[in-house]
Amino acid sequence: MPDWIGSAWDAAATKQLASDALSAYYEGLLLKDDHPSVALLASVAAIEAVGQTLLPGAVRALQDGEEQRGAVPKGIVPGRFG
Repeated sequence: MPDWIGSAWDAAATKQLASDALSAYYEGLLLKDDHPSVALLASVAAIEAVGQTLLPGAVRALQDGEEQRGAVPKGIVPGRFG
């Protein structure tokens, strides 16, 4: 098993947003054959939950009505998007 699995499991068990993202992803997997459009919505929900975790400032900026471009300082998530 990878070294990170223990911390990922702890996050999934203790952090509501991570748990919600995993639940939405799993629901999407279960629905993909019979209800592909609903599965897509579940996948988008999972992606948005992860995005809220990685870029919380972006969500607040958009809720406050700021323009999307430039609302989050460059490098807010080091090594990922900056």
